[in-house]
Amino acid sequence: MAPELVGRWITPEPEALVIRSNKSSDGAGINLGAALGARLSHGLQSFYGHTLPDIPGKEWASATELLAASMFFTDYCVLVNRLGLRFVDESYGSIDEFNAQAGCRQPGGRYFVLFDEKLRRERVDADVVGIPGLAVTRQVERLATIEALGASACRGETIEALAAAMESEWGVPAASVADTVRTYNEAPPRLEPPRRRDHSALAEGPFYAIRCVAGITYTMGGLQVGTGMEVAGAGAGVFAAGTDAGNVFEDAYGGGLAWAVVSGRVAGVGAAAVGAPAEVPA
Repeated sequence: MAPELVGRWITPEPEALVIRSNKSSDGAGINLGAALGARLSHGLQSFYGHTLPDIPGKEWASATELLAASMFFTDYCVLVNRLGLRFVDESYGSIDEFNAQAGCRQPGGRYFVLFDEKLRRERVDADVVGIPGLAVTRQVERLATIEALGASACRGETIEALAAAMESEWGVPAASVADTVRTYNEAPPRLEPPRRRDHSALAEGPFYAIRCVAGITYTMGGLQVGTGMEVAGAGAGVFAAGTDAGNVFEDAYGGGLAWAVVSGRVAGVGAAAVGAPAEVPA
């Protein structure tokens, strides 16, 4: 993905993002559309991706490795930034993708996922998360898998001990972490950011934290299009299709391949009609 485009629309920390897809996408489509006068959608900040462990210098060897490391469970956890503060409703979205979007905009593009022993047992290492049909995303020892890849993790028998370990290891203020978790545990109706669903107090030790970055798979904004996938502002005969055409989802994942197939068929029909030769009178 083109770092200058990612830096313009998605995050001021583009270098922190891990690419979870092909390395050849460079923004050619949106640049071509803009050159033709196309209007841009309102969702250029959106992308589908997942939280990954921050492993400096890591060369992700395969899609299988990326899937194994993707933290599909963060919706149930607590996320804090380098200041030790929550920055997002962790339960928003469908499966961690919005947490990755919000996380990549935090200072340094890094953030931290916190969970307790109950969540580790029931969500992190349980066979209840992942993507149906992709066995590698459903692991019963995900924490061990992530650490084996080189992830930086902290543990503590109490929240205070975990917070102290985070300050020692990563420089995250211990007082802020402890206060954030205390507030999260005690005041769900008055939380800011709010917590709309799946609130579970971090109460059962030991407690865990993993340093994270966001992984980006594809953008969800793109060019504005009409119902026939014609590109708004680009003139007649210009169509767009794909996972990022028209800002259909914005922020929350809804099925990129499904939209790519549907939009591609609609755009193809329109383009074929424009290019069809005029009927010659008998």
